[in-house]
Amino acid sequence: MSSNVRPVATLLVSAVLLLAPALASAQSGSTLTPDRLTYLVNKDVGALRWTINFNLASLDPPRPINVTGNVYDSAGGAPSFVWCQEHEDSTGTLSDPNSIFRLRCSGASACGDTATGCARNEWQTIAELIEIPASFFLPDGGNGLASARRDAERPALDLARVASTQAAGPAGVSARGANLPPDGSNFLVNKELGGLRWSISLNLIPAQRGNGAVSTCGDRPDCIISNRVLNVTGNVYPLDGSPPQFVFCQERQDSTGTLQDPASEFRFGCVGAAPCDSTASECAERDWQPIPGGGDIRLQASFFLPPGGLPATPQSDPDIVVIGRTSDPPAVVAPLGSGAVALGEATVQGGCAEGAACSVGIGSCASVQGSIVLDEAVGCACRVDDVPPECIVCGGGATGTCGGDCQYQVGGATARGQCLPFSSTSGGCACYAAEQGDQVAISICGGALGNECPSGKCCTDDIRDGCDPAAGDEDCPGLCVDSGGCDPTTSVCGSCFDQREQTPLVCGTLEAPPGASCCEDCPDGSTSCYCDPGRVCNLEAEGGGCCPTSRPDFCNASICIPSGANCCVDCPDGGNSCYCAAGSLCVLEAEGGGCCPLDKPVACNGLCLEPGLECCADCPEGEDACWCAQGSLCVPEDEGGGCVSCPAETPVNCRNECLPAGSECCYDQFGGFCEPGFECVLGSDACRPLDGAAALGEAQSRPRVQGDGGAASSAPVRSPKLSDS
Repeated sequence: MSSNVRPVATLLVSAVLLLAPALASAQSGSTLTPDRLTYLVNKDVGALRWTINFNLASLDPPRPINVTGNVYDSAGGAPSFVWCQEHEDSTGTLSDPNSIFRLRCSGASACGDTATGCARNEWQTIAELIEIPASFFLPDGGNGLASARRDAERPALDLARVASTQAAGPAGVSARGANLPPDGSNFLVNKELGGLRWSISLNLIPAQRGNGAVSTCGDRPDCIISNRVLNVTGNVYPLDGSPPQFVFCQERQDSTGTLQDPASEFRFGCVGAAPCDSTASECAERDWQPIPGGGDIRLQASFFLPPGGLPATPQSDPDIVVIGRTSDPPAVVAPLGSGAVALGEATVQGGCAEGAACSVGIGSCASVQGSIVLDEAVGCACRVDDVPPECIVCGGGATGTCGGDCQYQVGGATARGQCLPFSSTSGGCACYAAEQGDQVAISICGGALGNECPSGKCCTDDIRDGCDPAAGDEDCPGLCVDSGGCDPTTSVCGSCFDQREQTPLVCGTLEAPPGASCCEDCPDGSTSCYCDPGRVCNLEAEGGGCCPTSRPDFCNASICIPSGANCCVDCPDGGNSCYCAAGSLCVLEAEGGGCCPLDKPVACNGLCLEPGLECCADCPEGEDACWCAQGSLCVPEDEGGGCVSCPAETPVNCRNECLPAGSECCYDQFGGFCEPGFECVLGSDACRPLDGAAALGEAQSRPRVQGDGGAASSAPVRSPKLSDS
């Protein structure tokens, strides 16, 4: 155990002792995020400030994941990271403020290693049992709906400077860093950026990789359950001492960030809220407001990571194809002639005898039989769908020890990956290979969502993290292994989690699997339906069906989008299956397309402008987007270019001429206008009285045309490009 954890333990043990008696006098500050999955808390307990998240995995039934965040000491010093899990015998419920949550908590300092290394080694248990009333996580009004409605105030926080600030790597960000708790569900961050202190959590959720259109993976070999970004939640503190604001951010559609690449860029849409003074449900619906600059927050992945990154996943040689599986060591494809040979009469002569037998040396096994395939990546090759685990046991046919990196030979090439359990009846590990440019293809099971394994498999602890069921940790994520014919719901299956005597989830009259969510509005009008683990229900009125937890809402053509996102009706590809993140809005394709922040809603050929600005259709040579400020007008390039503004006594701008108030511009008549009291006659040179009583022949003979009118001219101006999300 690293020595830098000891001061953290001392601080947090003191916090635990203070917590229960101080709750009654705690300064209230909490709210509920728009997706209803996180209760955000910022409260003083004695001399300590708790900036924490109470995270849920599902809403119906409510299923807690953990409590995470920071604890600050008023005496100063670096804040501590905290991670708590609910005891199995806890009776706390957010629907009853007086109920008691029983938690087991651990603490850590900022991580100075890799994220996974700190998750395993840097967290120290600070209290086996903390009893906290549900009221600590709730606003004063509790959790339910209130009858009175109120208008929420726009938060004072301004993220505009953050949106234009390039996020620095961990070494360049002031102090305190990041950490990954043992269950791997949240990357906790406490850093300064753009003149703000961010005490936030990048939250992950299990999601399917493969065919995301289906509700469950089943036994399909191409569907892997892995973690993906759910949202970013927490507090942002202005460094000038202004009150902190709660923030909720969802990844934009055009975000390309990945935690595997510290230099990649995440793009978020963020909204903010002050502490809730009503009920949690009402504040989740009404308090969250756009933040200036929050429509496009760009942060490098390194902002969420400690100095060592994740670390990087081992990569196999490029001439080995690794085929993802929901469990078992992945299948491999090795090109013929590189240690792989055709058998019998299937020797390839100028072609590829697909389906014929072949063999290749794998690990400690000199000859493993497979079949010939024509693979688009490596050509004619030998494919082995079921690699015998005994060929690649770590410490035998493969190098490495359980939980660490490993490698083994496949013909003349090297497969690299991680040593993981492969059977509930064996204490050993096999080397799960990773294809170049990809992660090890295993299926996450267990955890707070209770994800199940395919038939014939059971869920054992993932030894790569620091979440240890033997030490009292709850809801530890696991991975699927061969159950040896055992059924974990009826008997103990070796090293696998015991799933016996679980209380079944009943949705209406239908029994649902562990981790599922009951739906209130089913296609047949009943409540006897559910969504599988990792997915949530949508009301029939909103399109019905199930969406991934990380994309819970429907949009137009039944695509699943983040909560609070703005569904677009006019997408760049001509369809309607796109959206803009929270805090931004869609721009019609005719106006340039893409998304604009709510505080800059005017589109200008790929730019986002403030209200009142005019986009110029004719810009100086070499510029594709320019505009004029409010009160001025664009002048075409062939008429001199620039912007024309008018003095206060002649406020009407008719192209490049300033006119008296009440005049009407006739834009279809060469920039002419009609004087006050008259209106333009379309398709004619004339103006007629506004009452329409005069005949055309009695109308003013001709609209006046261009004159200088006291106008002032300047060049059009430009701003950063509009995103194409």
